[in-house]
Amino acid sequence: MKTFLELPEEQKQLAIEMQLNETIALCHQGVVFSDIEEATLEVMGKCEEMESPWRFGEFLRKEVGDWLWEYARNNASRAFYPEPGEIVIRLF
Repeated sequence: MKTFLELPEEQKQLAIEMQLNETIALCHQGVVFSDIEEATLEVMGKCEEMESPWRFGEFLRKEVGDWLWEYARNNASRAFYPEPGEIVIRLF
């Protein structure tokens, strides 16, 4: 099991990007993050108006990209990363 700090730089960037995409997906599904709630609602409205929901992530990154990146990095840095063959059991 590795911590974020033990990962090579390439894997750190991949972990952050994966968390970033997961956060955007949660926002698109309606999960509310109070820090970016207004921007999220504006982006949802813009996507509905343009009939282009697939552009939600692109628009949200433009509006609150710094916040999203910082949130994703914080989550990635607190995670553990199993080595091949290690088993992880989540209890919650």
